[in-house]
Amino acid sequence: MLSTDRKEFEAQVAMLCAGFGISATPERQQAFWTGMAKMSLIEFGRCVEFALSEEGPDKLPTTKGVWRIHREIKSSARATTQQVIRRGEDQDHLLYYANRMFLRHLAYRSGLGSTARFVPGYGLVDCKASEELLRARAALRETVNWFCGPIREGDPDATPHAFVSALVMALGRVSPIDPRAQSEWERMIGEPNAMIPFPAYMGRELPVAEPRQLDMA
Repeated sequence: MLSTDRKEFEAQVAMLCAGFGISATPERQQAFWTGMAKMSLIEFGRCVEFALSEEGPDKLPTTKGVWRIHREIKSSARATTQQVIRRGEDQDHLLYYANRMFLRHLAYRSGLGSTARFVPGYGLVDCKASEELLRARAALRETVNWFCGPIREGDPDATPHAFVSALVMALGRVSPIDPRAQSEWERMIGEPNAMIPFPAYMGRELPVAEPRQLDMA
């Protein structure tokens, strides 16, 4: 919880207390603020919603009670996520999504300086990936790996808009982005569905030997 969340947090506590017919005294507000310090405002809001729902407890939960609700919500979300992941094993993945973006980056840049020779009957030989390509691929993998966790957990903020913005920023630090690719990606995050969270299967664990990689450009 951030200090800037205090006002909204206290409003949530007041609503929680009102739902159980109890006054949100300054002491009670401070107790919840201290006890919930390691929980995000969004997570606390979900706990309040659950506590006030038909499935919620009969009495005002203590801070430990709110943490139990939080664990139950996460456990239920993980179970649902695993079901969705199993159904989506043959579907798209965030890595493939990122690779499609990366292909546009390569195309507009006409490659990133890697070298190779073509020998008739043998194909490409003496292939050497450029330093820029290696840095760009590392940035892509790091961003994908970082984002898959929230997707698997059903984080409502794990949206295409957030991912594209993060990947463009990461790539831009190590590999200049052509304005045409930038324009395409800006259109992507401007679409209404860009604010809808990725389905859980987009963040599933992939086999160690993953064929859909881009290693030369």
